[in-house]
Amino acid sequence: MITLILISLLTIATYSAIVTKKSGIPYSISETYYRLNHKKWFTFVMLFTAITLLPAALDNSSENSHFLIFLSVAGMGVVGLSPNFIHGEKSEQIAHYIGSGMLLIFSQCWVGCNLPWALTCWIVYIMWIIFNYNKSDPEQNFYNKLVSTKPVFYAELIVMITVYATVSQDHIFY
Repeated sequence: MITLILISLLTIATYSAIVTKKSGIPYSISETYYRLNHKKWFTFVMLFTAITLLPAALDNSSENSHFLIFLSVAGMGVVGLSPNFIHGEKSEQIAHYIGSGMLLIFSQCWVGCNLPWALTCWIVYIMWIIFNYNKSDPEQNFYNKLVSTKPVFYAELIVMITVYATVSQDHIFY
């Protein structure tokens, strides 16, 4: 199972690193779809990451939390299959936001059931956002200062860290 975990992690990490290096830190990983010349890469990466993560995640879950990781992976699949969340049809936009909400909520509930202390990573996230908010241009209004901190991108990183720590806990912590 460690092989699938590494394949999944390397897929999403490599994709994120390449797009970020090429065009800077995005507002969100989903926003990278608009930076690609070959847009199908976004769909492929999201689906491949989810599919390779699922068996290991199920294997490292309590029985009562299997449905949570399944719903998380389904959410990631929906995000991958409805990437055009800004300029797409209304139904695609709605599907994308529902999928991303599913991914966030169910993945963190799953983490809470299987490796609860990993949720403390969110404290680092909040501190990072506050620190960068305070560093931003004082001339900006509240919303623009907040958006300049890239809160969605960093929240997605926290989701990845907590999920991969949870799915890898037998290999990392014991």
